[in-house]
Amino acid sequence: MTQNVRGVTRSRFGLVTHVSLRARDAQTAHWIRINSR
Repeated sequence: MTQNVRGVTRSRFGLVTHVSLRARDAQTAHWIRINSR
């Protein structure tokens, strides 16, 4: 039971981290594109 909850929490945390990293990468690429003009 505890391991199952821990696994769900870890996967949810990993998903949040993945999404935030993707958003930050997109924002950085956008910023670089603007400043490279």
